Amino acid sequence: MAFEDLMGANYKGEFQTLKRLYKQNKRAFQGIQEQLSKNNLIPLFGAGFTGYVYPVWPSLLEKMAEPFPNCQTQLEDQLNAGQFEEAASTLCAEMGEFEFREELCQTFGPHTVPDAMEKLTPARKAIPRIFNGPMMTTNVDLCLEEIYGHRLEVLCPHTKYHLPQADRALQTAAPILFKLHGSVSDREHMVFTKEAYDTVYPCSQEPTPLSETLSSIFRSRPVLFLGCSLDTDRVVQVLNACCEHRSYFALVELPKETENKANPWEPLLVNADGAENEVYRQRRQFMSKHHIQCIWYPCGQYEALDWLLQALLPPEAPTPKKRSPIPALRRTLVGRDVFIQTLYEHCTNHSAPVFVTGVGGQGKTEVCHAVLRRLEGEGHNILYVPAAGIQSPALLCQTIAQRAGIPTLPDDKASDLPGYLDYLLDGMSTRSNAVLYLDNFEDVWHATEQDERLKVLEFLARLCQMDLPVLLSSQVAPTSYDVSQNVLPLESLNRKDGKDRELFQAVYHEKKGHLPLEGQAFETLLQQLDGHPLSILLTATLAAHAPSWDNVLERWTHAQQKTSNSRHTSLDTALQAVWDALSPSTQAIHLWGLIALYYGPLDYPQLMELAEDEQKRQQWQCSIDQLCDACLVDWNDTGSALVMLQPVKEGYFLLAEADEVISCILQWCSYYAPILEQTNNFHHSNYQISHTYVVEHLPQLFHLLERMLAPKWQERLYPATAFLTQKIRNYFQFSTLQGLDLLKKLLPFSQQQKNCPLEALISILLADLLSRTGLPQQALDLYAQAESLYRQEQNNLGLANTLRSRADLLSRTGQLQQALDLYAQAESLFRQEQSNLGLANTLKSRADLLSLTGQLPQALNLYAQAESLFRQEQDNLGLANTLQSRADLLSRTGQLQQALDLYAQAETLYRQEQDNLGIANTLLSRAFLYLDSNDYAQALTLLFQALPLYESEQEPWGIAFTCALLSKLCPLFENQAHQAPALEQRAREIAETLPPNQKEMILSILDNED
Repeated sequence: MAFEDLMGANYKGEFQTLKRLYKQNKRAFQGIQEQLSKNNLIPLFGAGFTGYVYPVWPSLLEKMAEPFPNCQTQLEDQLNAGQFEEAASTLCAEMGEFEFREELCQTFGPHTVPDAMEKLTPARKAIPRIFNGPMMTTNVDLCLEEIYGHRLEVLCPHTKYHLPQADRALQTAAPILFKLHGSVSDREHMVFTKEAYDTVYPCSQEPTPLSETLSSIFRSRPVLFLGCSLDTDRVVQVLNACCEHRSYFALVELPKETENKANPWEPLLVNADGAENEVYRQRRQFMSKHHIQCIWYPCGQYEALDWLLQALLPPEAPTPKKRSPIPALRRTLVGRDVFIQTLYEHCTNHSAPVFVTGVGGQGKTEVCHAVLRRLEGEGHNILYVPAAGIQSPALLCQTIAQRAGIPTLPDDKASDLPGYLDYLLDGMSTRSNAVLYLDNFEDVWHATEQDERLKVLEFLARLCQMDLPVLLSSQVAPTSYDVSQNVLPLESLNRKDGKDRELFQAVYHEKKGHLPLEGQAFETLLQQLDGHPLSILLTATLAAHAPSWDNVLERWTHAQQKTSNSRHTSLDTALQAVWDALSPSTQAIHLWGLIALYYGPLDYPQLMELAEDEQKRQQWQCSIDQLCDACLVDWNDTGSALVMLQPVKEGYFLLAEADEVISCILQWCSYYAPILEQTNNFHHSNYQISHTYVVEHLPQLFHLLERMLAPKWQERLYPATAFLTQKIRNYFQFSTLQGLDLLKKLLPFSQQQKNCPLEALISILLADLLSRTGLPQQALDLYAQAESLYRQEQNNLGLANTLRSRADLLSRTGQLQQALDLYAQAESLFRQEQSNLGLANTLKSRADLLSLTGQLPQALNLYAQAESLFRQEQDNLGLANTLQSRADLLSRTGQLQQALDLYAQAETLYRQEQDNLGIANTLLSRAFLYLDSNDYAQALTLLFQALPLYESEQEPWGIAFTCALLSKLCPLFENQAHQAPALEQRAREIAETLPPNQKEMILSILDNED
């Protein structure tokens, strides 16, 4: 009955002030329910959410201050005055910032989560059933992440780098947790002291990234405050500037002065003299001023949060349905029932891979989807692999591994195709009830060398022997190989039983056609369509808007006369007819090209970013409607992106004039150009945002370059191709296998253009990737080729970079003296060209090598020189790398405190640059120092901080190594011991994918009993 009491259901008195309060409670609750039904409400969880699990601010500071008598009086005065930020600053100054943060980590760290979850009430653990979009919290603990099973993206919006991420999350209502005051897993950004608050909240008119994020939220969405004090704190100060046109909700405790111990549900809102309780009155007016609709609860009744959450829970909590990888069915399939049943029987037979073949637009993918939906409904796990655009079998292996949840192999092992296929077989042997589906397999097949094709087919056959069905849609059937396979050609719709007519009729009525489906012109047209499903779809759509069947047939005949490609006459003609109909709308044709040039589904917001102004965006929206109406594009399942069938994409390039194609390509290049410029300027304020964006869009950039290399456009697009290649030169390593394939095509292109600097650059980039994939001799040959070109061009800077890269490779292969000689030559050239950044990197590389060979004083001297140059050039990443290397060296020589100081500096710089891998490596190095001094608790904390960072970067060596160390440390701590077996198993699984030396190191840790 407690929630009913909260709504005033049992109040029978006549106090008007109290009756009004309960009436407002009900109104606020109804408002919350309404906003939840629209998925429009953002909760903000305050300290009260975990207030009985973790200490709240005053008690936490008092306990932390017990060993420090000198500050206790001042601290007590500040706490009594409600100056919590100032009290935290006082204690931090007394303890020292390092110890202060360490104590907070001990209080809220990962090791405290299991106990906290045991104490947390069922209603609070059930919040994923209530809230599944953006959320906020001022808490630094990890309870919310644990409640959501770590499925939430976590964002601490303290830097400008995070603003675009925050905006995208709010626009898409994606599940994300804004940790406003930082997280214990990122101690440098925890906000406790006044100085920290002053940093993240504006002290003047100038906004901060945090205040900008909060303002965006408060202005765009209603917020529900839960467990928040809502006094005059910093969050409310931001709210005060945003609430003019928005209302909010809160669960609020009544003031202590209203407490009625005899009957909590009749709080003393009115004094004996009939006047309203002044403290309550001020509190009520404060909430009204900030547009907050309150659910008031009696003082001390903290269970009210559980009552409210319980009331907000949906009546039933069905098991969340796993999102299917199979796109939703757009329209009923016509004339394919028999084929689908036959295909299903072949798939469930498991005897051999099943190839569904046929020309483009025949509906291969759709019939496969129908079978996959049936298999999924029977409990099978569909491993859906879109193979379109995959240009190498190694990249196919990596894609299959990702879809199957198997760690991908590192670059130097990924190029060993037989080894990769055996590794996948081993990994997929444990995937029970799985079905592998490869869509548009012909792209991989055409890109695969003859001697590799048999290995791929044998791999697919062996999967079937393991009772793992394999289904492929492909325009080619590899029947000339002695490998068992089932090939099911998908023919055109049967004209004799009228299935072509049935499909035409269904599409025609869907598009609200008004002509009767009869007459000689209609019959002639239907015969010309030849039962081809995509041709029927496009033509029926076109006909729905025509004045007569004679007009439709006339258009068809005209289009047929213009079609010269005999690939499939009816589809070519249908595409030509649609093209002719759309041609008066040049913008629709242009949009067709822009979408056709995109690698996958094109997000609507990104497409709109290409438009120059609002007027153009509105015009483009009309063009999108035209394309959708013509069935050339469709919205994806979520309605947020545009999808286009591959035959329609290829149709654009067959039909468009060169000028039209080039115009679309150049528009994409113009869109990416400023972003790429920023990624090449370390000092640009948007460098980090641009860098993240480019990494996310690498598949599209590579796809765009691939299209630009088409022979018929190559010459005219040469400047743009050279520009893109130059600007993404630092990004080929982010996708080694795709980068290798593309660079191998770019190299003859640069030679054909007789552009020596470009040829030299591509040679270096290709050499870098070859060295990563375990082909050092090929890499050295390319470095020599680049070196010759740079000498020919008298390009000292390019020559110096080449010498340094070659020296790096020689150093890794043990040819140390040759490497030192090349570093010396490169250093001389960098000094000659006054390239401080190149010189700094060379000095660091040489110092690393000297450190390995035991020449420590010389190494320390070079590190110092490099550090000075990096500071001069304001290259934070280079400086951080150098500080870390110098710290590693100092730790080996026993200078532990100096090493810790350098690690701290490096970590700060890595965080500033959002370099998760750098942060993780630094945390790992610090952990080793604590291990050496037997401080296992500190080491454990650091390793648990490093692990999610390695995971975010998908760094298998770092994940495996950290898991191995944690599996040995966890048993030393009662609260962590239960995690050891899972950590060990994970380390062993990943170790199997690593190079022999790394695998041996991991196993030596795991098998060491000491």
